[in-house]
Amino acid sequence: MRYTPSLRRGNTPGMQPPPRGDALQSESALLERLLVRRFGPLPEALALRLKLAESMQLETWAQRMLQAECLEQVFADA
Repeated sequence: MRYTPSLRRGNTPGMQPPPRGDALQSESALLERLLVRRFGPLPEALALRLKLAESMQLETWAQRMLQAECLEQVFADA
């Protein structure tokens, strides 16, 4: 089956981005994997914060992770 671009959204089944909830869950899961790889297993409370966070908060934590020396620095309230 050949993909034909459409000017109208929702016109081509299977060619739409995932719903926002799925994308947000994917962001959260990716950040969790990266944090575990860098800092080791996450405390349950932090894993829950990741699952409940909005996209902007996940992005903030992801940026902090790049320079943080510990989990506390990633999740510190600024």
